[in-house]
Amino acid sequence: MGRDNGRTRYVIKLHRPTEAIILKVTDNNNSIMYRLSKNDNLKKIEELNSLFLMWGTSESSNEAFPLKISRSVDKASNEQKVKKVK
Repeated sequence: MGRDNGRTRYVIKLHRPTEAIILKVTDNNNSIMYRLSKNDNLKKIEELNSLFLMWGTSESSNEAFPLKISRSVDKASNEQKVKKVK
């Protein structure tokens, strides 16, 4: 994500038809979306929440978002769970 934590937003949505949880972080230039099925570990959401809150409230505005996301493929649908959009 960008280095300006004042313009970055973080959204959690529930996609009711598939019962998937969608996490989205965007700063209008870049967007990261992560989709969790109801069977995935909700601990991942807690970890991302903690990282985002610590980063968003840090005093150093030049600090990059401290998250390293590895791409994983859902075995059931062969769909990537992480999408980066520019």
